[in-house]
This record gives sequence, structure tokens and C-alpha cells, in this order.
Amino acid sequence: MAWSTALCFNDPLSFQAAISTADLELLPTARGQFRAELTRVCMNQLWVQRCYQNLPLMIAGAMKPRRRVFTFLTSAEPEAMRHCGMDVVSGDIIVNTFDEIHQQLEPEFRLGSISLTTDDFDAACNAIVGHEFPGDKLKLVVRPNPELMSRLTELHRTVGQIAKTTPAILELPQVSRALEQQLVHLIVRCVTEGAPLKIPLGGRNHDMIVARFEAFLEANPNTPLYLPELRASTLKQTVFSLTPRPRPLGFGMSFNCLPSLWSQLRLRPAPSPLWLPKNLNYFLPADRHRWNRIVQHHS
Repeated sequence: MAWSTALCFNDPLSFQAAISTADLELLPTARGQFRAELTRVCMNQLWVQRCYQNLPLMIAGAMKPRRRVFTFLTSAEPEAMRHCGMDVVSGDIIVNTFDEIHQQLEPEFRLGSISLTTDDFDAACNAIVGHEFPGDKLKLVVRPNPELMSRLTELHRTVGQIAKTTPAILELPQVSRALEQQLVHLIVRCVTEGAPLKIPLGGRNHDMIVARFEAFLEANPNTPLYLPELRASTLKQTVFSLTPRPRPLGFGMSFNCLPSLWSQLRLRPAPSPLWLPKNLNYFLPADRHRWNRIVQHHS
């Protein structure tokens, strides 16, 4: 039998703990009272989630194992987000893997997801399109046929609205089964027939940058990290190439590794100006010029 919940939150810690498909750390990047909503529907095989938050966020974490999770925007505004160095717009679907992810979300953002176990998803692909999900599309963003994507987002919205207003309807086996079958059919067709988007150079290097930085942290446990030391390390040409350039994305992809950076460094004390400060808001993406001036000052 299907069941559903509709929850509201006023702090990011409780919100991140309630997300059932991933282990995430949510870092607000603006001041203000945090507010979020989470609607969750669990059917026989398929899980549906709809999220909303009012403040811009940086997200770091990974999907939980044994489920294949597909994420997409559920509203036209804001019209884009950053996912592992890639721009994702309304109408795209993120094909999540179990690797670490890093995302940047704008304020007043609405995001939805659909997930099935890996075995159930493979079985659904075989039944609907005659083959398993091709491995070369893993870890990509796909752009489905607009008509299929419109049907998926509309049905996803309908399920979320039922869960909020009349959740007893979802407890009827005939209703939940019909909705589940339609959602499974649409998500399989969207991700198998959709065109994979080209991964930019920054996206291809993203995992290498994060892995190199985390290896540096592991090699220097319980040690205060100074900017000159970091710049002199093997990270010099990757993590700290943050000088703004006259191009559309200004600060480049380097900031996409910062959620992991902050999740590690913000736990370290900061007794003097030479240390990286504990206050995360001091180094928001909007303050990248201040970051660059500090790096130059300690060079």
C-alpha cells in the first residue's frame, strides 16, 4: 500500500535528514530564515519526492546505494541549477550515480525526483524498451522529448498535489498502481530516449579536483591549513584557480568543488586571520572577488 508525507522545515539540518534517497549536506549561501517543504510518496516500487527551499543552497553528498534516482526541475523559475559542473535547465533530467555530487541551487527553488531500486529499473527498461539502461549514459544529464517530459512533470505534480490535499486516495491500490505504472513508463522512456548532454571540460575534471583536495586533507589530519601552503601544493592548478575571467561563467567551475571543501575545512578552528575562517558565509560564490584578494594577499 502506498503512503505519503508532506513536511515543512525551518532549518537545513532537519530538511537534509528527511531526504530519503541521499545523504546530503545543505549549506545556505544567504542570510534569512530558512524554510523548506518536502512531499514524499512511496509506492510499491517507485518513490516520488518534491522539494522546495526559499534560500540559495550549496549541496554536497551522495545518493544512497541500491536505488536509481532521477532528478529534475519542477518549475520554470528559477530556470537553471548547477550540478557537478554542468548547467541543468527545466526539461533536463539528472541521471544520478552513487558518486559524490555537488550542486548549487537558486532561491525559491523547486526540485523533484523519481527513484526505483536498480533491479526494478533494469526490469522496467527491459519490459518497456527491450534493453537495460545503457551504461554510457550514467552520470549524464539527458534532455528528453519535450512532450514526454511535460507529461512526466505534470503527472509528478499531480501525485504531489494528491499527497498534500487528499492523501487517502493514494492508499487505494488501484489508484496508486495506475499512477506508479504511468510514472515508471514515462521515466524509462525519458531517460532511454533522451539525448545526453555534452559534458563540459570542467565537469569532466570535477571528480579529479574533489578527489585530489580530499586526498590532501587526509594526508594532513588535525593540521591547520594556510592558504600559502595550499597554493604551493599539487592543488595549485586546480582548486585555487579562482581568478575571475571575462567569460559567461566568470568564476569558472572551480567553485563546484567548494561544498566538499567547506564541509571539511569549516570543522577546523580559525584563531587567526591567516587561517581559513569558520564563517562559511564569508566565502560565498557571490564574494569570489574577496576570496581572490585574500589569496593574493597571502601569496
